[in-house]
Amino acid sequence: MRERALIHVAGPSGSGKTTFVEAMLSAAAGPILAARCIRDNALRQARETAPTNHPELRRYSQAGASGVALFAFPESDLGSDAFFISKLMTDYSRAVLLEGDNPLGFTDLAVFVAPAPLDDEALFARRTRGLVAAERAKAAIAERYTGIQHAQLVVVNLRSESERKGGGQIVADVVRLRKDEELCDDIFGFCGSRVPITAVVANLTDPDDPGRKKALARALRALRSRSS
Repeated sequence: MRERALIHVAGPSGSGKTTFVEAMLSAAAGPILAARCIRDNALRQARETAPTNHPELRRYSQAGASGVALFAFPESDLGSDAFFISKLMTDYSRAVLLEGDNPLGFTDLAVFVAPAPLDDEALFARRTRGLVAAERAKAAIAERYTGIQHAQLVVVNLRSESERKGGGQIVADVVRLRKDEELCDDIFGFCGSRVPITAVVANLTDPDDPGRKKALARALRALRSRSS
């Protein structure tokens, strides 16, 4: 039985999520669906549209997506069958790329596209509010990188070579998160996380960039393992 892979691409606004989706669509063979997903608690139930003037949908189609949709959903529909019974999902495909919020609660591959840090920015922050003198300030993920800890593939997307050093530090910290027991306990809780992770620095607009090639190779492995 042939099953399609589900790949979720998250990250803050402007980080390069759509650029990564375009790269995936260009690199993968066979029909692939792409959806821009938005959690909207003002909705009473999930809503699917496909406006022709939507910028991300237009980019998906131009990059080769066989079907595209804008899928908005309230938190109450998170993990429900609403996405699977959408019109988009009636089309045959080898894979489905979900950009933005995740309406499913699970995927075969979780990707986080991160921006390079600002000059005074770090991946980890310290929570100090409410502590008594004997307590240790615990580490937390900085707000702009929220969700990066759950990704299986992290891509720090460079806009220029001047950002490479800072991007490399984010990658090093993502890797350290899995190896430093105290840090791991702070971020994930006592049980921690041992999910394998690939983390790279890449210029997603450059087809010859080694980091971009490595990131796409990891994503394509997930696609092939699920859809073959």
